[in-house]
Amino acid sequence: ILLGLLPQSSLGNHLWLLCGVMGCATYWQVLYGTVIYFVSFFFNGRHIGRPWADTLGFVGVANGIWIVFPLLALYASVVMLRDRDVV
Repeated sequence: ILLGLLPQSSLGNHLWLLCGVMGCATYWQVLYGTVIYFVSFFFNGRHIGRPWADTLGFVGVANGIWIVFPLLALYASVVMLRDRDVV
């Protein structure tokens, strides 16, 4: 919808802005949700009574993936905004 409002010539000139802002918003939400889940797991005491290896594997490794990759994507989005370039 928003892309239809921009003239065709300015779309290419401002694509870095659209991609950078949408990337930051999207991956911030993914990161935020993962951190909230991680904190609530321990805050609610769901780790009590579980073996340490299970907790580390289930919560640490599984959530680690969902923390590392959104951080990388956030970095890429910020670099895109900083450099004003999509590539």
